[in-house]
Amino acid sequence: MASEITGMLQQLVQVLSKLISMLSSMFGGGQGNGGAGGGSGSGGAGGGQGSGGAGGGHGSGGAGGGQGSGGAGGGQGSGGAGGGHGSGGAGGGHGSGGAGGGQGSGGAGGGQGSGGAGGGHGSGGAGGGHGSGGAGGGHGSGGAGGGHGSGGAGGGQGSGGAGGGQGSGGAGGGQGSGGAGGGQGSGGAGGGQGSGGAGGGQGSGGAGGSTRSNEPEDTTNKGKVNVVDKTIVVDGTEFDGKGATYTASSKLGDGGQGEGQQPIFILKNGATLKNVTIGDNGADGIHVYGGATLKNVHWKDVGEDALTVKSPGDLNVIGGSASQAADKVFQVNADSNIYIKDFKADGFQTFVRTNGGQPITSNVTIEGGEFTNGKTLFRTDSKTSEVNFVGEMSVQEVATKVRYLDQKEAF
Repeated sequence: MASEITGMLQQLVQVLSKLISMLSSMFGGGQGNGGAGGGSGSGGAGGGQGSGGAGGGHGSGGAGGGQGSGGAGGGQGSGGAGGGHGSGGAGGGHGSGGAGGGQGSGGAGGGQGSGGAGGGHGSGGAGGGHGSGGAGGGHGSGGAGGGHGSGGAGGGQGSGGAGGGQGSGGAGGGQGSGGAGGGQGSGGAGGGQGSGGAGGGQGSGGAGGSTRSNEPEDTTNKGKVNVVDKTIVVDGTEFDGKGATYTASSKLGDGGQGEGQQPIFILKNGATLKNVTIGDNGADGIHVYGGATLKNVHWKDVGEDALTVKSPGDLNVIGGSASQAADKVFQVNADSNIYIKDFKADGFQTFVRTNGGQPITSNVTIEGGEFTNGKTLFRTDSKTSEVNFVGEMSVQEVATKVRYLDQKEAF
């Protein structure tokens, strides 16, 4: 009898041993091929790898993570809770270092999050995206609504999908290529460049701003007169006179046609000058080095010249006016691209003149504007300089539209 009991106990121990082994395989990690729920868990509770079976996955070092290949809901979590990689299955993803991130390839809703919460990369699937370093950003390629956010919240690049855009450093900015409403904002909220899409535009450095769009003239300081003894230098920044007048003292010149007078302003490296009136003594006006933008700048009585381009760059003159120019309004002494919009000039010999006898390459665009009591709008001796007239101009008592050497084109 005792021997029978001993034999039964030995059989029971063997059964319990097998049961413990089975439980270890089920809860302590393992590998299942072709079966639902099977998987391999290494170092983390509940993790596993399932190949060909629903719900399988591989968890490495992190709770709940896993890799599912060919099965719905599978994924790989590496170092981060809840992350995973799904290949060919809906909802799968890969999370690397960040909670909730993931990469979905070929499946809807998948994505890759690298270093940032919630970011992801979706390739070929709707709503996917890639977030790099910034919350919520993403890159969607071929899918609607996808985008790429780099360093800024909510920014993104959409390629081929409606509403996508690229935001670089600024909230909400973006570039839309082929999609309605897209745009590029660089450094400023809301500005952007739209290529092929309705409503796009380019904003550089300011909200909604552009170097070629005008803005309401600020006349807060109208009536205030500043006598300038020393040239004011504006280097790469903005100078807003708010309607004030700046007139030269005799130290800068007498405002006649004598050579060697000094400018009231020097603009350098893309500087902006706006809402300024050059007073009764204009001296040699404004000198530009490396491009500039002028908005609502007026010359009451042009001195030697109103403005001289001294070194290569892009010049934008938006709005403004000039009166009583005994010779030239704009003198061009260097290669340049010049855009003049809605300018008014009354009383001048030549509105724009490239330096006589010099092989300067200057592309000048004059859009709109009012020109009265002048001799020539554009004059050059260089075969590599040209002028384009855009839109409707109001021209009265101006003899010549364009003069090249001795060839004249009348209105």
